[in-house]
Amino acid sequence: MALEYIGAITAIVAAVGAVAWTARKLSIIAKGLDNFLSDWNGEVSRPGVPGRRGVIERISNIEKEVTINGGKSIKDAVLEMRVQYAVIASKLDEVARLQHPPVQVSIHNPQSTPEIIEVRTEPNNLELDKRG
Repeated sequence: MALEYIGAITAIVAAVGAVAWTARKLSIIAKGLDNFLSDWNGEVSRPGVPGRRGVIERISNIEKEVTINGGKSIKDAVLEMRVQYAVIASKLDEVARLQHPPVQVSIHNPQSTPEIIEVRTEPNNLELDKRG
C-alpha cells in the first residue's frame, strides 16, 4: 500500500513539474510577445519614464528625412552638398588649368610635315594633343 502512495505522489509531482515547466516557457513567450507589441505600438509616457514612439511613426519619420521636402530633410542637404561639390570641383579644375598651362612644342621631321604637339602637364597626368 505504501508503494501505491509513493507511485501516485511521484506521478502527481511529475505532472505538476511538467505543468510548471510549460507555464514558465509560455510566460517567456508571452513576455517576448508583449515586448514586441509595446515596441511596435509605442508607449505613452508616464511619471519618470519617457514615452516611446511606435515602429510605424518612426518609419514615417525616416521617410520624411529621405524625401525632398524643400530644404528640411537629409536628402535635401545631400543634394545641396552635391551641387556645392560640383561648383568647388569646377573651380579647382580652373585653378589647375591656370597653374599648368599647355606648352606647344614644334617638332620638325625632315621626312614628314611639321607637327605641333600641345603638351598639358598636370600633377600625375600627361596629355598629348597632336595637331598637324
